[in-house]
Amino acid sequence: LALCILFALSTILESLSADVPLTIGYICAMLIQLAWSFVSSALKFIGFLLFIRLIVFIVMQKTARGSYSSYNPVWDQIDSLVSPLIFKISGIFFRRMVSFTKALIISIVVLWAGCTILDTLILMLCQTLASSPF
Repeated sequence: LALCILFALSTILESLSADVPLTIGYICAMLIQLAWSFVSSALKFIGFLLFIRLIVFIVMQKTARGSYSSYNPVWDQIDSLVSPLIFKISGIFFRRMVSFTKALIISIVVLWAGCTILDTLILMLCQTLASSPF
């Protein structure tokens, strides 16, 4: 929150020093960028966590030679936290239940693609709002 406030103040002061008029559209664009920055960071963190979990899961499966079972209570807790999310995301694309590995891969791809598409759309929206005369 403090970083968001500092970013907002920095952006306002930068625009004032560059003689950019502070319009309602410009302020709305800045607020949308702040909100998206926060949400995007959370989604990217979740995606990174899922990617690490996928790597660990694959390595542990390969070292166990197919007889993989629970091996660490920390990973079990992470699995119990992310399982509802990844199976809900994979359920969008598949009617039947998919494997944990496949659900992880689908979720990582969906989060990455969603963030990339939304980054572009939010940037276009903010540029439109910032250049509006109101």
